[in-house]
Amino acid sequence: HHAGGIKMAKDALKKAKHSEIKQFSQKTIDSQTGEIAEMEKWKKEWKVAGK
Repeated sequence: HHAGGIKMAKDALKKAKHSEIKQFSQKTIDSQTGEIAEMEKWKKEWKVAGK
């Protein structure tokens, strides 16, 4: 879900002509990349805690 959003945002960032689209795309990339990292961290923490 997030990886697909990042891919679409990267494509839009390359192709967009309007600055608003470019800004929105970059914000999407930044926020969803951070969310993926946070979820991966939780996954590791919960896996260790579940042992």
